[in-house]
Amino acid sequence: MAFIKATLLIAALQTGVLIKSIRFVICLLVALVPAGISLAAGGVTDAEKLAVGLSMMALQFAAPLVGLILGSVVIAEEVEGRTITFFFTRPIHRSALFMGRWIAVALVSSLLMAGSAAGIVYGSSHATFQDTQPQIQWELQTERATGWKTKISQTSKNAWYKDEEGRSRRERVSWMQPGDVIDLPANPQGRPQRIRAVKSIPRDMDLPAGFAGLLILAASLGAAFYTLITAGLSIFYKRPMILGLAYAFAVEGLLANLPGSTQVLSVQYHLRSLLVDMENPAWKRVFDDAEFLEPGQALLRLAVFAIVLLGGCSWAVARKQFVLTS
Repeated sequence: MAFIKATLLIAALQTGVLIKSIRFVICLLVALVPAGISLAAGGVTDAEKLAVGLSMMALQFAAPLVGLILGSVVIAEEVEGRTITFFFTRPIHRSALFMGRWIAVALVSSLLMAGSAAGIVYGSSHATFQDTQPQIQWELQTERATGWKTKISQTSKNAWYKDEEGRSRRERVSWMQPGDVIDLPANPQGRPQRIRAVKSIPRDMDLPAGFAGLLILAASLGAAFYTLITAGLSIFYKRPMILGLAYAFAVEGLLANLPGSTQVLSVQYHLRSLLVDMENPAWKRVFDDAEFLEPGQALLRLAVFAIVLLGGCSWAVARKQFVLTS
């Protein structure tokens, strides 16, 4: 009971210190990047496509970086500041110190990434700043002896064409309805040309059922897991951020994206398994029919890994002799 009380007290104190630090501000800005992009770009494309792309940014970039920045606080900061002896000479078990400080950084990082994930979901599906009106598919046609022939077929707000003198001109087509026609000046070859609206393509602003909850879960768990990895590195190395960056963005980036069984060795693979639905075309475009674990199985494996890693780190902290250099 005393161990638990000490752990929770240290966690509460460390949380208060952490949210007032420059590290927290940096991590907040990192977490806001994918959410901010979502809020700014919502409505430009279908909600599902935008959310899938930004989900990968959150899992592969924001969550590891937030975890690495905050995770190094657990032990390395105290060793570097030569204040760790103050904690270790108190009547508190070393493992309680480690676990309390890790709980604080894991909680803060998880909340930051949960907020980032919520911003991605909201921005993708609500289009705060953008027009959500249907897009129009149009054709630039030229007249020939056999009738009108399509030269260009696109979906955009503006149509570009060349007039009789070869100069590029623009015609706004976003107002058109299917079947509408705009007569244009003749092309450089002297042939009559026109823009014809073919069909209206509505933007899909709906996300799959359960997507929001799974993204929040995956992003928050990812941040917490990376704090634990960095905290473990900080027990043995004075600069855990360097090794953490190499692991998260080089080693993990390689393992998670290589085809074959090596993917199961990465945290990213298990986080993606919580979120990816390979029956969904938006995910198929990203992963090209890759195979993932069932969400429950991925969650169980992450839990086992976390317990083993946390136990190993607590054991190492309790037995390691920390040498402070001047």
